[in-house]
Amino acid sequence: MKSVILVLFDIISNFGSRIFSFACAFYILQYTDTSYMYSVYLALIVLCGIMTSPIIGVFTDSMNNKWLVITAQMATITILMVFFFLYDNVGVQLIIVTGMVLTITDSVNMLIIQSNLQNIAENHLERIVSLRQTIITIVTFLAPMAGGVLIAFVSIQTLATLTLVTESLSLVLLLMLPLKTYLEKTERTSFITNFKEGFGYLKRDRIILLCIAIGLSINFLVNSIVVGIPIIAIQTLGLNSQQFGVIEASLTISIFLTSLLFSVFPIQSHLFRNIKVSILLYSVILSGLGIFLFFDVSHTVAFIFLIGVYAGIGFAMPYFNIPYSIYLQKTINDAYKGRVFSINQSVVQALMPLSMFFYGIILNQHEGMVFLLTGIATFDVLVVFSILSRSYQDIAEV
Repeated sequence: MKSVILVLFDIISNFGSRIFSFACAFYILQYTDTSYMYSVYLALIVLCGIMTSPIIGVFTDSMNNKWLVITAQMATITILMVFFFLYDNVGVQLIIVTGMVLTITDSVNMLIIQSNLQNIAENHLERIVSLRQTIITIVTFLAPMAGGVLIAFVSIQTLATLTLVTESLSLVLLLMLPLKTYLEKTERTSFITNFKEGFGYLKRDRIILLCIAIGLSINFLVNSIVVGIPIIAIQTLGLNSQQFGVIEASLTISIFLTSLLFSVFPIQSHLFRNIKVSILLYSVILSGLGIFLFFDVSHTVAFIFLIGVYAGIGFAMPYFNIPYSIYLQKTINDAYKGRVFSINQSVVQALMPLSMFFYGIILNQHEGMVFLLTGIATFDVLVVFSILSRSYQDIAEV
């Protein structure tokens, strides 16, 4: 029953918030003359996530999680009501403020769910992790389409009202889950002490620190695909918009099918082995793409090959993320989960724009060499991970 409630929460909360986020971005682009305001909006959203996640992580580990959920959702409901009544008078600036608030409150809910996931899922942790990945993939694919249709018929204030309804339902569902009420140790310590203890825990547990460092490295390197494939498909190979749309869809479909596969046949053992295989797969795909770009081929061959690249990446992503998430859920002490996951989230959010900026610059020339070197760097990450993980005496293959 708890797992069903969690799945319902993921569907309702993610679908409502992503539709509204799409609408906000659309309205900013439509009703401002330049891209400056949109850039400011995206930058502030990212900065809010980076700066507030570690703070939220401390509160998640030291305060009653139900009260945190209530506070976050009431803030969400309040800002959406303010948006409904004041948007006509304030305009785009209110969209930006609302986006910032919703980013913070969504981070609260996400970190609380991550911190309590093992207790909620109980013996079905592996299946629930895969199923949540499937839901996120579906919502990510469908929400922009639904948002595009709704914007044509209803105002953004109406969408804010619909989001208010989904967030209210999300609050009810969250309160039905067994969330942590208190942690005896952290209740007696200050905020700063709790914050330092989170970093201290990572320093002491070298294998968890290694896993997070490997995860961050892989995210940085694989982001080259997100930046590079559109450049290669449209600018280098000259594929048309329909062909590029099919290539993009192949990634989503592959992620969905792989996540669904692992929810039916969950990964329950040899987590490290699966992580290593997925990193090797990343390395082969990136290196193979680099080698492919050294040759002149027809548009049809290039089109089919890029579909294969995205399908392969779509398989490798959940194949890496699912055992990675399961290992962290099983290994991190409950008293530190909020802080550890929040630190991980903040660094990921910081590295994403940095990675896009880096590859956006270097991919303008010599794409084949860039991808080949990125594939080699990914293989180096695999080698480092294999050597260091074996060198820690306390590691046990799970």
